[in-house]
Amino acid sequence: MHARRLVTSSVLFAACLAAAGCRCGMKPEVQGVVVAPGAGRVQVDWQRTAGAGSYDVYWDNQPDIDPWAPAHVERLQTPPLVHTPVTNGRLYCYRIAANHKGRPSKSSAAHCAVPRAENKPVLGSLDPPAFRPGKAFTMTALGAHFTAAARVLIDGSPVPTRVVSESQLVASMPALPGEKAHVVVEQGIELSNPLELVAGDAPPRIADPGPQQVAEGELLELRIEATDPEGDEVRLFVHELPPGARWSEETRTLSFRPTFIQGCRTWRVVIDADDGLSTAHHSFELRVLDTIGPPEPRVVSTTRQGSCQKVSLEQRTDSFLDSQGHAGRGFDAVLVVPDAASAENKLPVRVQLHGFSSRLAAECSTRELRLYPSDPANTYWWGYSDQLPGGTPVAGSVPDYTARRVLHLLDWTLRTYPGADPERVYIAGGSMGGAGALALGLGYARHFAFVQALVAQSVARLHRPSRIAQLETLWGTPALNLPGGGALGVWDELDMTRLLLQVPEAREQFVFLKHGKDDPTIHFSAAVGASPHTGKSFYAALGSEHVGHYAVWDEGGHSEPDPVLGQRWWDSGWDPIHDPVAFVRRDRAFASFSRSSGDRDPGNGSGNGRRAWSEETGFAGSPGVQGDTGWSGQSAGALNRFLRWDATALVDTRDYFELPLRALDAAD
Repeated sequence: MHARRLVTSSVLFAACLAAAGCRCGMKPEVQGVVVAPGAGRVQVDWQRTAGAGSYDVYWDNQPDIDPWAPAHVERLQTPPLVHTPVTNGRLYCYRIAANHKGRPSKSSAAHCAVPRAENKPVLGSLDPPAFRPGKAFTMTALGAHFTAAARVLIDGSPVPTRVVSESQLVASMPALPGEKAHVVVEQGIELSNPLELVAGDAPPRIADPGPQQVAEGELLELRIEATDPEGDEVRLFVHELPPGARWSEETRTLSFRPTFIQGCRTWRVVIDADDGLSTAHHSFELRVLDTIGPPEPRVVSTTRQGSCQKVSLEQRTDSFLDSQGHAGRGFDAVLVVPDAASAENKLPVRVQLHGFSSRLAAECSTRELRLYPSDPANTYWWGYSDQLPGGTPVAGSVPDYTARRVLHLLDWTLRTYPGADPERVYIAGGSMGGAGALALGLGYARHFAFVQALVAQSVARLHRPSRIAQLETLWGTPALNLPGGGALGVWDELDMTRLLLQVPEAREQFVFLKHGKDDPTIHFSAAVGASPHTGKSFYAALGSEHVGHYAVWDEGGHSEPDPVLGQRWWDSGWDPIHDPVAFVRRDRAFASFSRSSGDRDPGNGSGNGRRAWSEETGFAGSPGVQGDTGWSGQSAGALNRFLRWDATALVDTRDYFELPLRALDAAD
């Protein structure tokens, strides 16, 4: 028992007998009784009664306490009673009576509590952990076992406290002087462990967004909030995002619509909040649900090809990879895997798209995996009407079924072969394959590090009339412009100038282009012709949107080399994927050049007077004759031909960016 005098029940009973016959004149009962359990103790407090000389506290381990024959009594001159030691987990009940010149008041009702070891408040952390001298602020105290009686003490003085939960308190802190302050939580008679606040800048507070999840194809928009205790302006930086996710600091919104090959993956997203003096960090989990599951490709055969393994595949479709009327059919594909590829030696993956009505021979390369999908319907690697088979499309939409099959094959490759490097996937093609490389490499830029497109049409509406007639059987007419699976019509969906102008993800790609001014099949308007949708040429859009690109043209044809310059005249074989210095990776920054002083003039899409315009061939001349092209501008040249960077020396942090640039001379 606490060191206060204990009055036995026999003495109390005698006092009561002396007052017998006067019970109707008893003083009012004691008010404001509060019983606060602690660890191994109970504090009993009450309002003082006017004229009372002492107080008797009757207690027992059950609530039915008889004040005329109590089990235990303590007499005190003033409240409170600190009852200790007591047994944690056992019930303790109390009634209080005030003594007025030997006459007891009516005893209060019984008030009970159960002391427990964990009732003592525990102070775990303070947010912010520092204070700016002379400036009031709001502080959050995190810990455990807080009750409604909890309040924060600063150097022994209480401050206004709001109890949020058993583990969180919010205190309105006054302006503090000095270099430090000591913080405890008072809870009845219990005090928490102390923590120290130090003078300095309090870092910003980041509101925890909690774990996030989103289904494939659905849009997640998450607003992230941060405040500063001293009211300073806070900048927010968000990194370790999944490919394709975008952070807007202006609106403080993270936006992410995962593709169907990003499911079943989880990213730990990191938030940095900076007030100019201090930085706070927080992270949360972002998970993509696997809600779209096309049939897995089937391995038909595996054979040896030099130092590679050649894997023949069948890709069976469903209503996601194919129109409803075609679903269930199979497409063939080939994957060539070098023996050198392993989890310890990851190699790039080249996705090679074939041209119109042609198939490429699957080649073994010791330095990369090569994936060869197929597009036997010549859909330009996009897709076709969801109404097919059934005649020329006049209704419905034109989903990108073919592009989906390519992405599905790529995803299967990356999941199946540990030696395939997801950061060094690139897509390449010529003619129809080049158009497909642009559509997939820009439209799904998050999955590719580089696009190589040779003699590629960049604006679907600029195809020659005979190609438009063929594509109308798959897509419907340009005038009808059936939906392309999204908000736009397919003929505008497949306008690469629109992609560059409207889709930020597309602008983060690096593109190599080669066109021939005497190409009668994909004539030079593919590079310099104005898009009917945007009014810009592809070259112009690359420049104005600062897209990484290296573009070459000459007086060659669709497959024929320039009659004077020959093959690959523009450099000595620079390869942005395999170059040891000037290389690209999906997870690394690269240099994007535009409007270089070394650029040649490709012309503006008009004629030079040598040839009349042809809807089928444009101003193309004969590929074997020098100087007979009808296109304006210089007959051969390049954009950004002599510009490189040193990716090995890249420094890319939140506060600092450094990338050495190089200009080559003709000898290089």
